[in-house]
Amino acid sequence: MIFKWFWREWKTPSLIIVWLAMSLSVAAILALGNLGDRLEQRLNSYSREFMAGDRVLRSTRPAEEAWLAEAKQFELKTSEQLSFQTMAFASQEPVDTTAISSPLLVSIKATDDAYPLYGALITEPTDIKLKPGEVIVAKDVLLRLNVSVGESIDIGDGQFKIAGILIKEPDAGFSGIQSAPKILMHLEDVSKTGAVQLGSRLTYRYMFAGNATNIEAFSQYIEPILPVGYRFLSDSDSASGLSRTVDRAKQFLILCSVLTLLLGASAVAVAMTHYTRTRYKLVAVLKTLGATHRILRKWIIGQWIFLLCISIVTGGILGTLTEQGLILALGNILPNDLPTPTVKPWIWASLSLIVMALLVGLRPYIQLLLTQPIRVLRQSSLTNHWPLKVYIPIVSIIIITALLVLVGFNKIVWSVLLAMILLGLMLGMMGFVLLKMLKRVKTTHLSFRLAINRLLHQPSVTISQLSAFSLSFMLLSLLIAMQGDLLSRWQAQLPKETPSYILMNINEPQKAEIESYFESQPISAQTDYFTIVLARITKLNQIPIKEAVDETAAKTESLNREINLTQLTEFPSSNQLLEGSWPPKPGETSIEQGVASQIGIKIGDEVTFDSGGREFTAKVSSIRKVDWESMQLNFYFIFPLGDLDAYTKMWVTPLVLDADKNKSLQNSAASELERLQMMANFSKQFPTVSVLDVTALLKQAQQIISQVSGALQFMAGLVILCGVLLMFAQVQISMRQRHVELVVYRTLGASSKILNQTIWIEFLILGAVSGLVAVVGAEVALWSLQKFVFDFPWSPNFLLWMLTPITASVLLVSCGWLLSRRLLNYRANLRALSV
Repeated sequence: MIFKWFWREWKTPSLIIVWLAMSLSVAAILALGNLGDRLEQRLNSYSREFMAGDRVLRSTRPAEEAWLAEAKQFELKTSEQLSFQTMAFASQEPVDTTAISSPLLVSIKATDDAYPLYGALITEPTDIKLKPGEVIVAKDVLLRLNVSVGESIDIGDGQFKIAGILIKEPDAGFSGIQSAPKILMHLEDVSKTGAVQLGSRLTYRYMFAGNATNIEAFSQYIEPILPVGYRFLSDSDSASGLSRTVDRAKQFLILCSVLTLLLGASAVAVAMTHYTRTRYKLVAVLKTLGATHRILRKWIIGQWIFLLCISIVTGGILGTLTEQGLILALGNILPNDLPTPTVKPWIWASLSLIVMALLVGLRPYIQLLLTQPIRVLRQSSLTNHWPLKVYIPIVSIIIITALLVLVGFNKIVWSVLLAMILLGLMLGMMGFVLLKMLKRVKTTHLSFRLAINRLLHQPSVTISQLSAFSLSFMLLSLLIAMQGDLLSRWQAQLPKETPSYILMNINEPQKAEIESYFESQPISAQTDYFTIVLARITKLNQIPIKEAVDETAAKTESLNREINLTQLTEFPSSNQLLEGSWPPKPGETSIEQGVASQIGIKIGDEVTFDSGGREFTAKVSSIRKVDWESMQLNFYFIFPLGDLDAYTKMWVTPLVLDADKNKSLQNSAASELERLQMMANFSKQFPTVSVLDVTALLKQAQQIISQVSGALQFMAGLVILCGVLLMFAQVQISMRQRHVELVVYRTLGASSKILNQTIWIEFLILGAVSGLVAVVGAEVALWSLQKFVFDFPWSPNFLLWMLTPITASVLLVSCGWLLSRRLLNYRANLRALSV
C-alpha cells in the first residue's frame, strides 16, 4: 500500500524537485568527501614511505662518519642520498633531422644500493636494480630529449645508459608544478657528472630504519649534537607540507559541499512545503473517510523513507561519477595511486541527507499529518504547529552546530562561507534595485509591465532567486575568465627584460666563454651576471640562532638550508625599500621583508653567516619588499661589492632573448626551432651550467590553472543546478497564485499571446538581471586579482559581458517555459481553481 501511494505521488513535480535536490546534495558531499578521504588516506597510510625510512637526516652538507657509525651501533639500517640539479641532453642527434633534442634541466637523485628502506620503487620494466653507469628516468625526460629506454643520455660531463622509466618513488610526495623532471642514478656516479662543484646547491639525505626503541635511542643521541643546518626529521615533519596541501584541499571541498548542501536544503524546504500544501485536502478527505492517524503516519513516513533511499542511491551514483570527473580534470595535480575510499564519506552523505530531511521536511509533514477533516469544507482551517518564528531560529542553531562539528573553527572556511552568503545577498539586492529601476522605464508594452510587477510583487522570493543565480553565474564567469586569458594577459604584460632562461652554476672562467658563445649566435641574447654565495645563518646578535629565535621561527626554511647571497650596487627594480638606507656599506647587508619578519630581524641587528666553514658578520642596514612575481632574480640578502669576494662563489644570469634585434624571431616555427637549437648547442658546450626554462614553467603553471579551473567549473555546475532546482521549487510554490492571476487576466480580456509573452519576459528579465549582476561581481573580483595579485592594469572582459547575461537568460527562459507551459491552458486553470 505504501509503495502504491509513493508510486502514485512520484509524478508530482514538487516531489521530483525534492528528489533531485536531495540527490544533488548527496552527490556533492559524496564526491568531495571521497576525494578528501582518499587524499587523507594517501597521506596517513604512506607517511613513513614519504621519507623512505623511519627518520631522515637532511642537510646541505655530508653527515659526520661518527654519526653513521653510531647508527650501526644501534642496529639501524641506513641509506644515503644526494640531490642536485644539472643539465641532461641526448648523447646522439635524433634520427629525424627536423626534430631537436632540447637540453633539459633535471633533478638528480643519487642513491645507494639500500634505497628505499621503506616503500617500493616502481619502474618500467619492473624490479630494476640500479647499477653504476645506468639511470632510471621520468617519462618526461624521454619525451623532451627524444630518446628511448636502452639509449644513452649525457648528464653533465658523464654519459649514462637509460635502464628504465621511473613510475613512482616512495619519497616523492606530490606537487602540481615541477621545475625539473627526476632522474635516479647510482651514488658512485655523481663524480662523473662534474656537476657537484664548490658553491653547488646540494641536499644530502640519510635515511634510518629500525625498531622503535632503537630509533628513539638514536634520536636522543643525535639531536642534541646536530650543528645548525642539520635537521633530523620524523614522519610528521616530512609529511607536514603534504598535510598542509591536503588540509587546504579539504577546506575547499568542504566549502563546496556546504554551499551545495545549503542550496539543496533551500530547494527541498520550498518544494516540500508546496507538496504538503497540495496534499492538505487529500489528507482531510481520507480522515473524513475514516483513515486513522496511525495509518496516515505510516503512509507519510513510509513515503519519506522511500524518497530518502532513492535519493541516496541516485546521489551516490552521481557522486561517484562527479568524483571521477574531478580526478580526470585535476590530472597530474593528484597522486596517481590514490587508495580506495572508505565507507566514511557514504556515512557522512547519508547522515547529512537525513539531518537535512528532518530539518526542512519535518515541519511540513507534521503540518500535513495534523490536517483537520473540517478543511474539506473550510480551507483556512489549519493547525499552526511549530510556528516559523520558533522553528527557523531552532533550525539555524542546529545548522550552525552541525557546521561546527563538520569544519570546526576553521577561519578560512567560515570566512569564505559567510562572505559568499553576504555576497549572494548583496548581488540579490543589486538585482532587485535594477528591477525597480526597470519599472520606471516608460513603455506601452503590456507584457513587460506585467512581468516587472510580477517580479516586484514578492520581494523575498525574487531576491532569493537573484542571489542564488547571480552568485552561481558569478563564480562560473570568474573561473572561465581565469582559465581563459587571465594568466595569458599577465604573461603578455611582463616587461621585455623578462628572461626566457636562467643560467646557473657558472664559474668565473666560463663567463667570458658564455658571452662569446651568444655573440656568435643569430639570436641576440642579453645577460646580467649576479654573484651567488651559498651561506647559512648561524647567529643573531652573537647568539646561536637556535637560541636567538623561538621554536616556530627555528623551523623556517631560511634557517634550515643554505641561502643565496649576492652583492650589488644598484637597487633592484623589482624591490621596494621599506626601512633603512641604500646602498649597504662595507660590513652591512640588506634583508628581504619576509625573512626579517619570520626570524625577527630588525634594522641594526647583526647576522652571522657560515659559508664553507668560514663565518662572517654583517649589520642589517635596510629592509626590502620583494616582488616575487616579477620574474626577475631576487635575493634574501644583498651585500656591497667586495664583501663576498673572499668566499667561494658561483654566478647566475638571466638570459633575455631580444626579439627587436632579430627580426626572424617572431614566434614562428622556424624561430622557435632556431632558439631550441641554440640552447641545445649551449648545453653541449657547457654541460655543467644548469639552464632553467622560464617559458616552460609559465606554460606548466597555465596548464595547472586550467586544470584546477576546470575542476572548479565542474563544482560550480553543481551549485548552478541546485540554484535551478531552487527556482523550480519557488515557481512551483507560486503556481496557484499564477493560476489566479492568469485567469483574471484572461477574464479581463488578455490574449494568449500577451500571457505567453508575460511569462517569457519574466524569466528573460530574471536571467538577464542575474547575468548582468554576476558579470559586475566577476569583474570586481577580476579587478582585485589583476590589481593586487598579478599587478597589471585592469581591462574589462567584453566576452563575459556578452555571454553571461545571454547564457543566464536562455537557461532561465528554458526552465521557466518547462514549468509554466500548463499555465497558458485557460480551461486547465479554471479546473485548478475549482478544485
